[in-house]
Amino acid sequence: LSECSTEGDIVSVENCNLKLDRDISNWYITRQIENMSTVAKYKLPDGSIIKSGKVLKIDAPFQTNQLELLIA
Repeated sequence: LSECSTEGDIVSVENCNLKLDRDISNWYITRQIENMSTVAKYKLPDGSIIKSGKVLKIDAPFQTNQLELLIA
């Protein structure tokens, strides 16, 4: 995780490896809003890949059914 805006509108995940792509299929992003007990958990879809040295920016808030194939 390289960035998470305080407004909660973007989450950035960076692949710092300059030689290998990173498959982040089925990873989870968990979001808890301050002072709230509710936690939202989002599963990244199959085929979500961050190419070597790239950053994947995910617009949030999002729902599980809105996530499509993610490739950066």
